[in-house]
This record gives sequence, structure tokens and C-alpha cells, in this order.
Amino acid sequence: MKQAKVKPTPYAQTYRVEGFNNEALIWMDFCKGSQNAFKTIYQKYFNLLFNYCLKFTADRSLIQDCIQDLFITIHKNHSNLGPTNSIKNYLFISIRRKLLRYLQKENKFIYKDKVHWECLLYDVPIEYELVEEQEKKQNLARLKYLLEKLPRRQKQALYYYYYENFSYQEVAEIMEMTNIKSARNLIYKGISSLREGF
Repeated sequence: MKQAKVKPTPYAQTYRVEGFNNEALIWMDFCKGSQNAFKTIYQKYFNLLFNYCLKFTADRSLIQDCIQDLFITIHKNHSNLGPTNSIKNYLFISIRRKLLRYLQKENKFIYKDKVHWECLLYDVPIEYELVEEQEKKQNLARLKYLLEKLPRRQKQALYYYYYENFSYQEVAEIMEMTNIKSARNLIYKGISSLREGF
């Protein structure tokens, strides 16, 4: 998938990542006030957040404003933030809340499906490697049609699990579920519905 080209801030243009390879340590340093850690996080995740938000709205200006506002907020409140082992999960959850809160308030929520769902074909009963190219295209078209019929939360869970490669625990966290079992069941129900369609 092509990433959105977002013009970085001046400091993101010149900053080089030095010595950080552990998210928990980067986050801990950021919470202690490290500007290098903050720049590392900004540089690494801005475009990921931008492309994630495109799933919900095509308003690029709004997306950029929401992401900038998120980074301003966590920068101001860094000393009050708790620990995390996944900066990506933390930021995805935060931007999702912020963006959807605004979109729902303005009645502008639209889930924009630009996901390449081919990976899901491996979990439905299709001999994917043995069929002709035309049949692959037909199967993928059928899969996309069935996905449109799924409840929104099942579709979101499948997106996180298959496209973002989140674990069950990470899916549960970002979708604000009480436990891992709930995430696993939601994904299983989605896959079962797709299988029935084939």
C-alpha cells in the first residue's frame, strides 16, 4: 500500500534516529521529557497515523490537524502518561478516538475501504495457489463483496488482525474490548461469515 506523502515539520526533516530500538525505552525517555524521543516517535508514526485515518475520512487537512493536535497534547502531558510496550497501539487508539469523535459530531463518518484483502483468502476454503489468475480475481471480488456485508466491528477487527498484523491482545486494546477472548471471537465470527459466503 502506498503511504501518503505528508510534508514533515522542519525538525523531522533533519532529525536522525540514534540509539533507540526499544519502544518501551523510547516511550519512557519521552515521558521523562526527551526531545529526541519525541522526534523519533513523530518521525516514525506520523505517516502511519495519516494513512490509518484515511480509512475514516478523505479530508486530509482534518487528518493532519488531528494528528498534529495529538502530538501537541502528548507533548504537553508527557509527564502524566503511563508506560506502554506499543507506541503504535497507543497512538492508533488515541487518534481513532480523537478523529471519530469529531467525525461523529459533524456526521461525517465514512469507513473508506482501501485495504488489500488478498491475505484473507488464505483463511477461507479456497485452493488459492492452484486457481487461475481470473478465478483469483473473481474470488477477491467475492471476498470484498462479503466484507461489505460484515458488521462494522468485525470488519475493523479483520483489518487490524490481517492488514496491520496486530495480535489478539492489540486488537482488543485498540477496539477497547475487555479481554483477548472478545477480540478472538470477533475475528472468528468474521472469518466464519466469509467462509459461509464461499
